[in-house]
Amino acid sequence: MCRPSAITTPHVLKHCCGSPRTIEVLLNAYSRLKVTDAWVESVSSEALEAKFEESALLDMCEHREFYESVFSLGRTPRALQHLARFRVRVFLEGRVHKVVPKLDLPTFIKNYLLLEYRGYVH
Repeated sequence: MCRPSAITTPHVLKHCCGSPRTIEVLLNAYSRLKVTDAWVESVSSEALEAKFEESALLDMCEHREFYESVFSLGRTPRALQHLARFRVRVFLEGRVHKVVPKLDLPTFIKNYLLLEYRGYVH
């Protein structure tokens, strides 16, 4: 598996900051992340501050909460729940999308294992 710095660089954040879904999938692919000040600086102020019309205002507020959860990773370790998901996905390797839907698990757990968008990272 790639090192987190190979994918989750400030460069990627800068160009994908308008798509929290993309960033969330990338960040959830790793068990450990080293969040730096460069990450915070890479996210444009437009993604964090709402200065647009009403519909865009709601979208930007959602982005703010998402990025606050990302930046908080620098102060806390990843959640045990995320680490368990990470290990299951590593164990299944390339078979995740074939195996998980067939498991006798509640739908919300299957969706979690399949990296369904949640709007925050932990």
